[in-house]
Amino acid sequence: MDVQEQRARLEKAQVECGQRMLDSLMLGGGGGGGGGGGAPAGAHYNNIFTWSSLVDSDNATVASAATRTDFTLHIANLTKPEPSDGGRRNCGIAWDNLLCWDEAPPGSLQKQACPDYIHGFDTNEFATRYCTENGTWFFHPVLKKHWTNFSACHSTVEMTADMEHADRLNLIRTIGYGVSLCSLVIAVLIMCCSR
Repeated sequence: MDVQEQRARLEKAQVECGQRMLDSLMLGGGGGGGGGGGAPAGAHYNNIFTWSSLVDSDNATVASAATRTDFTLHIANLTKPEPSDGGRRNCGIAWDNLLCWDEAPPGSLQKQACPDYIHGFDTNEFATRYCTENGTWFFHPVLKKHWTNFSACHSTVEMTADMEHADRLNLIRTIGYGVSLCSLVIAVLIMCCSR
């Protein structure tokens, strides 16, 4: 699969995830059929949902991938209201820049097959994402963002080849720095001697 096809499949997955998020947020409307117009009905969302991220400064519809990403992230940052029956809130549908994650019950580890549109991923393995006890997706304290574990997706055969390649690059870099340093020392000596 070439890079163009990979990019197209990734964008398609992102658009589908955005539509699933919209459908999930729609109250009583089932938002099928391409996104519709207007905001979701109902006061439960306190009118925090806007379509502004889909429109540029001239009020013309924007269809770039960057705008779709912003819009999807805007939807992902909205949360459903607390359950009225006192139950625990599920983690909402989320896009992690590679996969779309469905709603999940609190305290559960979700998994899905590694995407086939990422070069080097083993589609027989699974990516995982943890829904915390409070109904939010795991937030990585070091990376400072919601995190999905893709470590099992990397093919070990390819990783071994990459490590060998990295070792060669490291050797070339070390030799290059050594030659550069030696040349610099010689140049400084010649400059000092010719004064």
